[in-house]
Amino acid sequence: MDNEGLSFPIVLDKSGDILKEYGVTAYPTMYIVNPSGNLRERHLGAIRYESMKKAAEMAKYDNP
Repeated sequence: MDNEGLSFPIVLDKSGDILKEYGVTAYPTMYIVNPSGNLRERHLGAIRYESMKKAAEMAKYDNP
């Protein structure tokens, strides 16, 4: 991911364990987690870049 300039973790769930734990029912599914580790938003399906960026920015300042 360094080659793409990404600064956030990407999960590759080969076993499907994370899929089951988070209840993924659509692809793609995006989860926004705040700095405290709390799930703040879940997006099913495609999302526009600007919407994703806004959700991530808001989560940075979110109180647990």
